[in-house]
Amino acid sequence: MPPLLKIADADSQRTLGRLSHGDRGIDETVGYMFALIEHAANREMIRIAAQDFTLNSPREVYQFVKQSVIFKSDPPGVEMLQVPGRMIRLIQQNGYAHGDCDDSSMLVCALLDHLRWRPVLIVVAVPSKTVNNRFGHIFAGAKKDDDGPLDRANVIPMDSQEDTGYGVWPRPCVDGNRDKCVPRTRIYERNVKAGVQW
Repeated sequence: MPPLLKIADADSQRTLGRLSHGDRGIDETVGYMFALIEHAANREMIRIAAQDFTLNSPREVYQFVKQSVIFKSDPPGVEMLQVPGRMIRLIQQNGYAHGDCDDSSMLVCALLDHLRWRPVLIVVAVPSKTVNNRFGHIFAGAKKDDDGPLDRANVIPMDSQEDTGYGVWPRPCVDGNRDKCVPRTRIYERNVKAGVQW
C-alpha cells in the first residue's frame, strides 16, 4: 500500500491522502514539496534565517542545514513533509530540528529561493535503501545558470543528509559494481522535470 501523505505545519498536521505507487508517487510528492517551498520562500521565518548568510551562497545554505537538521525517519507508512518555516522555528528554539531527507531538502530549497538561486530537487535510487532501483532518497541542488540546461553540469548538488559533500554527485553504478553507487537519478525544477539516467 502506498504511503499516506501528511503535511506538518507550525503545530498541526494535515493528512492529504495516499500517494500513488512508484514513480508517479514520487512525482506527486515532489509537486507537493515545490508548492511548500514556494509558499515558504518569502515567509518571515525564512527571511530571518537568511539574514545570517553573509555571502548569500548555496554553500552557506548547505552548511547551515547540514549542521542544524538531525536525521529522523518518518513513521512507517507515512510520508511526512515538514514545512520549511516549521523547521526554522524548531532550529531557532532548540538549535536543531529533526527531519528526513525531504524536510532538509525543502529547507535548503526555500532558503536558496529566498536568496534568488534557482532550487532543484534531485531524486536518486540507492540500492542499499530500496528494492528494484526504486527512488528512495531526495536532496536539494542549485542551478548555476538559471537559463542553462537541467543537468548535472549545471546543477550544484547539496545532499545535507548523506556524507557526499557539497557539490559532489553520488557515484553512478558502472560495470555491475553496486557498492555505494546510484543506479537512477532524476532532477526536478519547479514545473519542469528532466530524467537523467546513469
